[in-house]
Amino acid sequence: MRECVLKPSRRLQNVCYNADTFRNKLLPKGLPVTPARLFRIVRLICALATLAAVGLPVEAVAQTSTQSTTSTPRGSSAPKPKLTLKKKRPTSAAATSRARRVQAARARVAAALREAEEPKFKLNDVGALIPDVRAGYKLPLYDVLHLMLIASDNAAARVLSRSSSLGSSEAFINRMNEKARELGLTSTHYADPSGLLATNVSSAYDMARLIAFVAGDDRISSVMRKQYHTITVGRRTITVHSTNQLVMKGDVDVLGGKTGFISKAGYCLATLLRLPQGGPQVAVVVLGARSNAGRFWETRHLFNWLSSKTQDLFATPVQAAGAGATN
Repeated sequence: MRECVLKPSRRLQNVCYNADTFRNKLLPKGLPVTPARLFRIVRLICALATLAAVGLPVEAVAQTSTQSTTSTPRGSSAPKPKLTLKKKRPTSAAATSRARRVQAARARVAAALREAEEPKFKLNDVGALIPDVRAGYKLPLYDVLHLMLIASDNAAARVLSRSSSLGSSEAFINRMNEKARELGLTSTHYADPSGLLATNVSSAYDMARLIAFVAGDDRISSVMRKQYHTITVGRRTITVHSTNQLVMKGDVDVLGGKTGFISKAGYCLATLLRLPQGGPQVAVVVLGARSNAGRFWETRHLFNWLSSKTQDLFATPVQAAGAGATN
């Protein structure tokens, strides 16, 4: 409100007059008074008085307090909070070493239990899954011979060569080659006990003579005629089956036989069979077949052909029974 220089009596009269004119909605005279501005001033004064009596809201106070605490002068960095870490009690080297030994022992026991519970298998020479007997297992040589002749286990052949009275695998291989010469197997040369090396060589004629010779020993032929064999190793029981399908099906009189396979030789089978109705023994050898089943089908075809030609080839079964094997 702008102040005018008036006499005291004049100022009071004009103020009262202005209030009267405002109340009666008359044209203002004397001092100018704005009603809206006056109301705003009055409301502000009342609000300030109320705040002074009641106080500021809690949230406003808290916000103001926070801002004042966190604000820092420009150019200065706020102090970083300090982290308090609890100190671990020092452990002795002996206690740490003992804990590590206990943990390692428990891990070994758990691994041994898992290995014992899980059955082990491997592929034999015809690609079939057979139980895998590990290093450390103790087996009689009788069972090892069964694994070699029935399940065609190459590891068993190596075990037999090392366990022989000759003392080493090298000496055993030398003895194999000497025996081949004694039997007149002129096209045969052995390079290892299992036959997995491609440097092992032979012929169908030599294999026919060899299968006829080994089948004459009942200790060997009785094993080759078995369909299954069960081995007990510790708490485990392992059953192996013959890789010779002629033996497994049992529709042909098998006196002895052995399967073999490497990629360069293909699927092979040397077997000694007896022709029907008490006929003579014949050795049938198939080399280089393209599949596992193929070598058995080829053997059956040759066997059936020989059966149909018994009278022509062997005269009578009685006369040919002691004649030995033919290729």
